[in-house]
Amino acid sequence: MLTFHGPWRITVVSTAAEFEQRAVVRGLWGTSRVVSGRPEAWLDVNEDSWVLSLEHKLWGRSWQPNLRTTVGPVTESDGIRSRTVSSRDCILPGETSEDFPNLILRLEQALPEVPAKADHAESALRFASARTVPTSAVAGLAAVAAVDDRRASPAGFGLRRTAGRYREAAPTW
Repeated sequence: MLTFHGPWRITVVSTAAEFEQRAVVRGLWGTSRVVSGRPEAWLDVNEDSWVLSLEHKLWGRSWQPNLRTTVGPVTESDGIRSRTVSSRDCILPGETSEDFPNLILRLEQALPEVPAKADHAESALRFASARTVPTSAVAGLAAVAAVDDRRASPAGFGLRRTAGRYREAAPTW
């Protein structure tokens, strides 16, 4: 059984088995959903944490977990994170678990969008232009000095750096 977190889409890539195959998703609260082993079958899962198990059904018996599950590496391309999961229901003499997988799944997850650096610069410019501008030259020089001190503070406003420490700055307006 494999544990995943967050939203993923499970798609059956291929099935090559004598026995019926399926993937079972179990959520935290005991909910179960099944993806049949038909190629191109899919299921969207959107839970905080969930478990995936791959199973087969022997003739006349109940569903049993596959003997070997192999998880491929995670790849990221065009804003999609994906990984391949394959399994074997039984291993015959002379075969390895990687030979002839019975069920192959592709799991895909959309990555969150990261704002471009230009967006950060534009918002900083909007913030800077929203500040009030003093009307006299003397007040203007004092305000520029105060802004420089505030940029160095961790809080960004109202603190002035002295000897490696921050202290409350007196208002300059």
